[in-house]
Amino acid sequence: MWNGVMRNVEACIAAHRLGLGPKPGDLSKISDDPRGWALAQISAQMPVPDSLTGFPSARERLRQIIILEGEGGGSGQRAAEIARDVGNPEIVAQYQHRLVTDTPFVERMVAFWCNHFAVARNKSHNRAIAPSYATEAIRPHVFGRFADLLFAAETHPAMLIYLDNVISVGPNSLVGQRRKKL
Repeated sequence: MWNGVMRNVEACIAAHRLGLGPKPGDLSKISDDPRGWALAQISAQMPVPDSLTGFPSARERLRQIIILEGEGGGSGQRAAEIARDVGNPEIVAQYQHRLVTDTPFVERMVAFWCNHFAVARNKSHNRAIAPSYATEAIRPHVFGRFADLLFAAETHPAMLIYLDNVISVGPNSLVGQRRKKL
């Protein structure tokens, strides 16, 4: 009896520390081998869930905003429309996926890395493109090489906008040289 109680306690600890908390029926799956449960999630190469793949990429969203700017439209208005029509439903889909997932450790790590390499939605066009950051930059590399995760996170359009890299100019760049002459 005591061993059964301890296995349930270990399963509960694993579900909370390595996941998002247990769903109904999870503890019975985890209690046989909590360590194996977590390792199976790490070793499996998880594709992006179907529920998160139907959204336009961040680059496509930016392309739509830039085209509208070129036609004389207000980019802020178009970014708000894209955020409402695409970004917000994508955020809802991400949270719904977390509620039903069979790989909560993956979801916990996606949330961890999204928090660690944070981007803000309140900057420029990020309201429209930041929701794709987790799906495009973090999720594919969550248990891969750190260098790949870092590169994907730091070169994603949402991070470039957040860090103001889209307006950053080096002193030896063409724009930097022109500024020196002025």
